[in-house]
Amino acid sequence: MFGNAACPCALKEQRIDTKHLPLEWHSNKKAWTTHTIFKEWLEDMNHTIRTLNQKILLLVDNATSHSVTKVMSNVTVKFNPQNVKYEVKPSYQGSTQAAKS
Repeated sequence: MFGNAACPCALKEQRIDTKHLPLEWHSNKKAWTTHTIFKEWLEDMNHTIRTLNQKILLLVDNATSHSVTKVMSNVTVKFNPQNVKYEVKPSYQGSTQAAKS
């Protein structure tokens, strides 16, 4: 998850440290992912998937932070075509909602 605060107010009020959340919390001024954060997350994901002896395909948009130079053993990264209409992107086709179900 990304936010612009190192520790969101709601967590501060409850005295919850972001390190104890069941997810990774990253923050920067614009609450965007960076190349470094994406690279570290992708390497961690590859390690996790490798330990499960699985392979996955990760579909991402063409944001500059999503540039991938390293070939992963168990994660294949594919990019949506540039200027593709949002209707054909998987996240707009209900894949996100289906994964949550």
